[in-house]
Amino acid sequence: MRIAHLGLDEVNRELVRRWAAPLGMGVTAVSLADATALAPDVAAVLDLDYLPEPWRNRWPALAAGRPALAHGYNLPDAEAVALRRAGVIVVRRRLTARHFARWCRFAGLRAGSGS
Repeated sequence: MRIAHLGLDEVNRELVRRWAAPLGMGVTAVSLADATALAPDVAAVLDLDYLPEPWRNRWPALAAGRPALAHGYNLPDAEAVALRRAGVIVVRRRLTARHFARWCRFAGLRAGSGS
């Protein structure tokens, strides 16, 4: 399983890479153009505090049909509700290794899994 990290914060991206590595999953930073063409077997982590505005407006398309995790401190209630309705797991504070591992288990993510 591959994970696309959408956001500009390199520290958060490296944390997700570190947490994913022991699970046998790779993490790739993707541009907006690449994100819109992600294969359906790629999970997505949306770093909403560091997601540029053009991306934030397109999160439903980025998360559709794939396991998705969104995190951010500054997430408005309406956006959190909309994300959850779209099947996205939402963390409204700092993403931790425990949150990430729980999401992976919930979504059935593991090395070599198709979704």
